Amino acid sequence: MGIKARRNPAGPLRSSTLVQFVDVLFWSKTDPPKIASRDDDEEYIVRAFDFSDFLSSRFFGTSRAAHAIMLRNEVGDEQMRLWPNDFYQGRRIQIPTEPSLRERDIL
Repeated sequence: MGIKARRNPAGPLRSSTLVQFVDVLFWSKTDPPKIASRDDDEEYIVRAFDFSDFLSSRFFGTSRAAHAIMLRNEVGDEQMRLWPNDFYQGRRIQIPTEPSLRERDIL
């Protein structure tokens, strides 16, 4: 009996820890780092039926980077606290560029 922990190297749970207590595995609470704005971020206006994973596929070629779009828009006064409810048509969001996410080791 004991507690074992290991970090998740990639994806939206990269800032959490996988914890094992006896026979139960669970992810600890995540506190992901903020993705600061940069000059090369693209402004995007959300259209009907847009979802973060679809935008991720369109901009980055993979739906696995949707968390980067969400984290980028958690900065400042315009926080998106309840996805997908805050992801409504006509909302202006910022999408980081793929090279900037690679530089920051997010992709």
